[in-house]
Amino acid sequence: MSSQHTYIRRSQALRVVCLAVVLLLSVSAWAWDEYPATSYFLDGISADSSWNEIQAKPGIKAVFPTVTFGPALVPLSEVCIDGDTVAITNSRDNGVRVPADQLRAQAQAATAAQNLASTTGPQLAAAGPVQPATNVALTDPVKVYRVIDKGFWQEWVYLFEKPWPVPTCPVK
Repeated sequence: MSSQHTYIRRSQALRVVCLAVVLLLSVSAWAWDEYPATSYFLDGISADSSWNEIQAKPGIKAVFPTVTFGPALVPLSEVCIDGDTVAITNSRDNGVRVPADQLRAQAQAATAAQNLASTTGPQLAAAGPVQPATNVALTDPVKVYRVIDKGFWQEWVYLFEKPWPVPTCPVK
């Protein structure tokens, strides 16, 4: 009787040990990757790079603020300033215009927040002074990320902010 009792105890202990090993291995398989610095993901670009260079890099995404045109949200990359109004620059232009003062206030607030962040803490990549082109009405900071596919999910690594030049609309 005691040998059967000992056998049952040993098999239960073995099951517990096997279950613990399986759980330990599965937890380590789900561990997150930790990277020491954002510069690991820059891949030769910085806040001083041109927008064409940044947008040409695979895996790099710029998150543009949006402008509300009635029921539609239009990214900042697809608008232009037409005097005191903001217009859509692509084929979605339906003739709706919004006041440019709202976009100017948004850009000023974002620029002020960016300047505050750069003076109060460490910054990995800082944008140099921007020389606006002749057709630029205003600039608005845009966040740039590296997107890493990890199977069922994506990891977005913040790289830097860079001013996006919002152009004046071409004369028709």
